[in-house]
Amino acid sequence: MSAPEAFENSTLNEIKCHLANGNKKLNMKKVEMLQSSLNYGKWLTLAYRKFQSDAKLDDEWARWLFIYTGTRMWANAQPDGRPAEHRWRPLFNAAKFG
Repeated sequence: MSAPEAFENSTLNEIKCHLANGNKKLNMKKVEMLQSSLNYGKWLTLAYRKFQSDAKLDDEWARWLFIYTGTRMWANAQPDGRPAEHRWRPLFNAAKFG
């Protein structure tokens, strides 16, 4: 999206095209972010299952997750690190599509 300062003398009709284009781009980013978030949740679930089954690991999940991935768990997270409340509901509520 272009900087609006360059279009100070534009008509409202010209500006609405920039707004519509910007809204379309933002909605595409929301879809991309939602897909990435869902995929990351699947990776967290897989890693947690593997972590639990690896008897050699003498560490707690939250610590392992932070040390090796930089990911911090939420205080109210599920054991695998995903948000606790209604599983994916907060994610879908945050992603309101145009």
